[in-house]
Amino acid sequence: MNQLMGRTAIVTGGTGALGRAVTFELLTRGANVMCTYLKDEELDASFALRQSFGDRVVFGKADVARRRTSPSSYPKRRRPSRASTYW
Repeated sequence: MNQLMGRTAIVTGGTGALGRAVTFELLTRGANVMCTYLKDEELDASFALRQSFGDRVVFGKADVARRRTSPSSYPKRRRPSRASTYW
């Protein structure tokens, strides 16, 4: 089951119950995963993933809902107009 071998996924909230399940599924399918978290208590519960999958899973504390916690190197993007949205 290496459908995602060589791919990298970012899971926001990857240490919560649902995020942990998504992270586990991605890892079992071969992906490398970066998980963001807010609460240190949730990180402790997710450490078993690190023990099982090693360097294929990494954790970073970040609040991606708030711009001020995003790295300043991210380009500032304006919202696309309806005319340029194709999905």
